[in-house]
Amino acid sequence: ALELPGIAGQLQVFASSANGAAYVVDTRSSTVTVIVEVSGRGFVLEDSGTQDRRVGGWGRVLASLCQQPEIARVQVLHRTSPGGATKVRRWWATHALADAPWASRVVADLLADAERVATRQECLLAVAVRAPRAGRRPSAATLTAVDQHLAAIVDSLATADLEVHGWVTPARLRKVLWASYDPTGTALAD
Repeated sequence: ALELPGIAGQLQVFASSANGAAYVVDTRSSTVTVIVEVSGRGFVLEDSGTQDRRVGGWGRVLASLCQQPEIARVQVLHRTSPGGATKVRRWWATHALADAPWASRVVADLLADAERVATRQECLLAVAVRAPRAGRRPSAATLTAVDQHLAAIVDSLATADLEVHGWVTPARLRKVLWASYDPTGTALAD
């Protein structure tokens, strides 16, 4: 069960047996919401033809989602959060030479400060699928239908030049929600 500030009642969270995605079930609105992490390839520095193609691809994704009667809501959340240097610092710790020249010490000093000033970007796409009214857990047929929608969404995102990093799992959902309420919290460390 999941209780969030500002949302009356409890939401139920289940893991998909097909892909591990977190199903957030809202029995009041009869929806199952899933979240996928995506990123785009460069846009600003691309030529106008590539920009037009990518905007058109994203438009086709939205149009296809909005034309399906089973889709209740689509939300895009793009945010930055502290801690974008974790992977770089981890790489440096394992690959840097201890007796390296002064330039390595300068880089080490910069990386020590990077965790405080660096940010990472995160883009989440949440899709709420209508589900027949049921008890606390949707039926197997409903969850199979949701899985089919998820597979179609992944395919349409790939055709729009968006990279799918994966469905938000129940464990990752905890971190996503934590960061929403406490962006400087320690739950973001991966």
